[in-house]
Amino acid sequence: SPYSPSSRRFINPLYIDVEAVSEFRASEEAQALVQSPSFRRRLDAARGAELVDYPAVTALKREAFHLLHRYFRTRGGPDGERRRDELAQFRAEQGEALQSFALFQAMREHMGARDTALRDWRRWPAALRDPASSEARAFAQAHEAEVEFFAYLQWEAQAQLAACVAAGRAAGLPIGLYLDLAVGTDAAGADTWTAPHLVASGATIGAPPDLYNQKGQNWGLPPLNVPALRRHAYRPFADILRANMRRAGALRIDHVLGLMRLFWIPEGRPPTDGAYVAYPFDDLIGIVALESHRNCCLVIGEDLGTLPEGFQEKMRAAGLLSYCLLYFERDWQGRFKPPHDYPADALVSLGTHDLPTIWGFWSQRDLAEKERVGAYPDPKQAAASQRARREEIDGLIEALMRERLLRPGHRRDVVPLEAILRFIARTPSRLLMIGIEDLIGVEEQANLPGTIDEHPNWRRRLPMTLDEIMADPRVADGVRILGAERPAAAP
Repeated sequence: SPYSPSSRRFINPLYIDVEAVSEFRASEEAQALVQSPSFRRRLDAARGAELVDYPAVTALKREAFHLLHRYFRTRGGPDGERRRDELAQFRAEQGEALQSFALFQAMREHMGARDTALRDWRRWPAALRDPASSEARAFAQAHEAEVEFFAYLQWEAQAQLAACVAAGRAAGLPIGLYLDLAVGTDAAGADTWTAPHLVASGATIGAPPDLYNQKGQNWGLPPLNVPALRRHAYRPFADILRANMRRAGALRIDHVLGLMRLFWIPEGRPPTDGAYVAYPFDDLIGIVALESHRNCCLVIGEDLGTLPEGFQEKMRAAGLLSYCLLYFERDWQGRFKPPHDYPADALVSLGTHDLPTIWGFWSQRDLAEKERVGAYPDPKQAAASQRARREEIDGLIEALMRERLLRPGHRRDVVPLEAILRFIARTPSRLLMIGIEDLIGVEEQANLPGTIDEHPNWRRRLPMTLDEIMADPRVADGVRILGAERPAAAP
């Protein structure tokens, strides 16, 4: 899951386009590998799989990466020397943070090759659990090429991300890339090995039971240790923001409420046994605002759910945009708000990756899936959810009719997509975002909170290629509708 990263500062190398790497164009060995019949069969199988096969993709890319890095180390001529100088400069700029990350990755690969259980650093010998130990330094010296390999991948990933930013600017994107900051990191990942004192042991974070997840949620991530952050003058938090804002025109902070309080769950206990723990919100939101200014980066706080009094006012005072979803924007009577009642300082959308698409919402596909995986503690809750959904659909149809976007008598079984797009386009919110799935009729949501193996989270493919999506008349119609309804300039 992208929300259980090994590190919040560095990039997953699976994003790298292998054939765009400079060494690929020069390495006959790498090109021969990719064109070999056995490699092509594995590649075709991975591409043709119904769900994304991450282990298969990782194996294919890593095989190519190792050949590219080997060519990089032996590449002759001015180009080879220039590339090695550029990597050396990148490593110097990134400093100890990159060195520690690359060392962790090399140690994890080395230990995990002997025993897959040792891919969790908490099972390593005590001396190797300390990045500053003489044993860890000795490993770095003895395995210099392996450590450099992981620094090389970060260098290439950063270069390709920068190329994406440049392409966006050349195409006229006024903001640029919209990136995402996860709420935490994997307890067995690089960030916790590098600085274990910055996370609290014996607990994980999540969310209490609510209407959408009636058993609550356990995200399996360790909470930040606030006293340790304070001792470091919040520098680790600022470093995470800078790393993410460096290439972003806008950054979404997942579960921004975590800057004020986090729901801690004792290790081994269900979410119903959890409790909220307060965080130094004024300090943390001030750092977010400062880094936003320094990096010329918009910040959107994902502020969904029940919020403490005054939270959104403090967000607005700091200049953060709110996150408004059609599904949740209701008045005190539970009716869908009209577009003019949406806040201006916000990003507006239909839903998120954790919620049903508009097609799944209408068909109740998400409710059926929750019932299948046992998300309802009591069978009566499933029936109650279905009744509530029918009322929500009726309420949304009523809201669309109040805006004169639907005529009376609209059939409940027909998704009024055009009316819904016009509805949210009329809001005064500064930013508007539409999911591809909503435009092309996908019912399945990307992630079903509260599940791990029960649902194929983050593994579903879109049913069309990017070229097919951009040529689809439904997408063209959606863009046209939004352009016709959207105010020329938000306030």
